[in-house]
Amino acid sequence: MNYDYSGEVFLDKLYQGLFNSKEVEHTKEKNDTRYGAIKKYLDRIENAHEKANTDHKKEILYNMYYDKYVIKEENISNNLSNTEKEVIINNQKKGLKLWLDYLSSKDVYYPMWAKYWVFHGMLKMGVYDESVKKYSKRTKNTLAPFVEVNPEIIAKSIEFITKKIKNQKIDDEFLNSLNNTESFNTIYSYYEKKYNIATINNNSIDGLWVKYNQGNEEDAVILSDSLYGKNTQWCTSSEDIAKKQLCGPYSDSRNGGDFYVYYTADKNNEYSIPRIAIRLIDNNKIAEIRGVMPGQNVEEVMLPVLENKLNSFDFIDKESINNYIKKIDNLKELFDLNLKTKNREELNEKELTFLYTKKVFDFGIGFLNFQNKILASRNRLDDFKKIKNTKNREEFINCYHGEIIKTISTDDIDYEKLAKMIIKHDRESIKYISPKVPYYEEMMNNAVTNDSHLIEYIPDTVPNYEKLAEIAVLSFPGNISRISTNAKNYFELAKSIISEEPYFFESIPDTAPNYEELSRIVVNIDPEYIKYISPKVPYYEELLKNAFYKDPCNIIKYVPKDFPDYTKFALLAFEKKPYCFHYIPETLPNYEELAREAIKREYRNIKNISPNQPFFKELAIKVVSEHPVSIGLMPKDLPYYDELESIYNSTKSNSKSF
Repeated sequence: MNYDYSGEVFLDKLYQGLFNSKEVEHTKEKNDTRYGAIKKYLDRIENAHEKANTDHKKEILYNMYYDKYVIKEENISNNLSNTEKEVIINNQKKGLKLWLDYLSSKDVYYPMWAKYWVFHGMLKMGVYDESVKKYSKRTKNTLAPFVEVNPEIIAKSIEFITKKIKNQKIDDEFLNSLNNTESFNTIYSYYEKKYNIATINNNSIDGLWVKYNQGNEEDAVILSDSLYGKNTQWCTSSEDIAKKQLCGPYSDSRNGGDFYVYYTADKNNEYSIPRIAIRLIDNNKIAEIRGVMPGQNVEEVMLPVLENKLNSFDFIDKESINNYIKKIDNLKELFDLNLKTKNREELNEKELTFLYTKKVFDFGIGFLNFQNKILASRNRLDDFKKIKNTKNREEFINCYHGEIIKTISTDDIDYEKLAKMIIKHDRESIKYISPKVPYYEEMMNNAVTNDSHLIEYIPDTVPNYEKLAEIAVLSFPGNISRISTNAKNYFELAKSIISEEPYFFESIPDTAPNYEELSRIVVNIDPEYIKYISPKVPYYEELLKNAFYKDPCNIIKYVPKDFPDYTKFALLAFEKKPYCFHYIPETLPNYEELAREAIKREYRNIKNISPNQPFFKELAIKVVSEHPVSIGLMPKDLPYYDELESIYNSTKSNSKSF
């Protein structure tokens, strides 16, 4: 079966630099077609997300996105406090995480080209501008969080763009008029404006269940129409998705399955407001359950309705149904604890243990956010003090550790056990272990021996700090960056390390004791390590000169342009190695003379001479005439490039050896 590249063709047209980007270059192979190379790159992205199948791997992957797309602190106004800056950055991270979670979910059944279009379109959306009815362009200085994830609007946007690029009929008069619109911003904004939030009586549970049958395309169209504009956030509002979910193939089912929706009354007392969705596969297994709360979660008032419906499914495995009922019971408990927390009621040990240690998952995409909001409103340390049962305390620490060790008395019978457990889960908390306990030194030795990075979190005031620092550095020399420069043996340790492995000098701050001596040692070992020495130190000029005269061609690139002897250094480097000509300043009075000399010594230096120089054309003609292969070094936008190419062709035809 031939692969349909229409999505890749669309991306190639929309993002004209995509094919030649470093990312695509990294994955494509010699025999790949243009669109095959783009697909291979998209497959690589998809594989990266599939392999991020643990919290740790996902955190590493997401941090790469945060580094690239979340606003940097230096781009936030200094008029804002550090706390305000932190809130802005964290809000953008949370918003970006929701998009990454959604688009990489196994339940999101879109081709990768469509996900790429959505994600990169979203990244350009800043703040909604009412005057133009769409989002402003996001820049590196945009403070606003990323636009909220709305799976329903995403589905409709993809449905539209798919029809557009495949030249299919579009039944929306406004969208059909947007002949040249391929902007996710414009399309998303249109649907967002069109979708008015349906009026829901949150206290009402009166309604009816409607079943849409597997394999019935007419039912799929009716289902899609019934959801359109109701702001359910269900992707099933897309007719294409509805057909795939009922008739297949979908991500988890080749043949689709039945679909149940619970509707409650609208303001006209008609049962048209969708509140719960249950999608089946193979008609004997529940694939997913969705509600209309943020994140497609099920409302508290709807839980009894859902429970009754699940109990009526006698054709589904009883154990599976019981698991869903347990989930409902957990949600009821969580809602109850949320209410008690709001009313400032005391929670008993059992309730606290449940709240802190039980991960409660809703039927939507991320109900833990709600649980985290409850936890964020409580005093974690005060709650931990109320827990007396050893097993409950251990469970609490396994899930929520941090500074808890500070709340435990050193006389506590469980202190040593809990302290070790906390260190295991939260390395930084090692600094809170009391040095008064008799086993303190042994605990620190064991901690650093087993994980030398922990030296970073141990205060340099502890009695055996120098010993711990030595253990850490012997274990891994790079730990020199983690030990305190106040350690009495810091200089000896640093000297020993850079004598054997000088590249760790980069980790030594210029405030370290005897930094000058360490600097001289490392430059004597390899002059190129001058790049790690701070220009602020008073002896920098002396060290730089010493390094340069040992290896001028490599060191010239580290000499600051405003250095007093820069021109002298550049000329000396050029004398040693002609290819160093590009370090020669164009402002020198005899620059033209030097340029001509550079060409004599090495014709490839033509690429290091600015085409703006009045003598460049003369040199270019000379070089191409004598070395035809140099045509590849000439900028193609030169006004006389055709003349150079003519010389090249003439020389080529007259040279058998070329």
